[in-house]
Amino acid sequence: MEGKIEKVTRETRNIVDLANQSTNVSEFIESTTTPLEYKCDEFTFKVTSYPIKYLPEDLFEWAFNLVKQNVGHFYETSEIGWDSHEKRKEMREPNTRYLIARMSRTPAFSPFSSNKSDKYSAEECVGFLSFQFVWEELANEEETDKNQNNQDDEETKEIEVIYCYEVQLVKSARGKGLGTFLVTLMEDIGRRWGVKKSMLTIFKVNKRAFDFYQHLGYRIDGISPSAYLGPKEGANFDYEILSKVL
Repeated sequence: MEGKIEKVTRETRNIVDLANQSTNVSEFIESTTTPLEYKCDEFTFKVTSYPIKYLPEDLFEWAFNLVKQNVGHFYETSEIGWDSHEKRKEMREPNTRYLIARMSRTPAFSPFSSNKSDKYSAEECVGFLSFQFVWEELANEEETDKNQNNQDDEETKEIEVIYCYEVQLVKSARGKGLGTFLVTLMEDIGRRWGVKKSMLTIFKVNKRAFDFYQHLGYRIDGISPSAYLGPKEGANFDYEILSKVL
């Protein structure tokens, strides 16, 4: 899908609806500029894209356990706490897409293949990114800017975004640029579909991740508590919402 759609109304919601209605995930990535292979020194990683309904159960369980292992302690010390049932429910939301990274081997395969021998096991996976196409509310300054050029306020309350839910790597795959590759690939997918921003939510105590996203150009979004409530009241929240214009 080339370029950006000129006008998206509440009735049609073209970009988000079209993206979420697409059943063949390869439509998101075949025409992006980023290849689905990443090389670092002697390592070669392959990335395969799945909609949640095509994600094999063993890969889902691997992804869930990796989240719990990597960031479960951040949840446990947060206001929301860690709830395995709720986290599984979130990770299985119908419009969720997964980019699964694995160590390279041949032959290549399609996630839609009916041949079980073509499937990759969770043991070969080293990282993943999950995302959704969603509508997100506008920050006050963004809404003001849009209203100056649009007489219909009903069309300016929300913006199309690609929302990153998880970026998780096993320890052996860290420090090789794979996380940056996955985020860049997700951003390329968002640009291809014409969404306005990439967004994510992050725990404040996760300093390493915060620095990682800032290095990639992400900044605190206008709808993040510290931005719209101010530093004093925003300090009562244990998370920030980051965004990057695409």
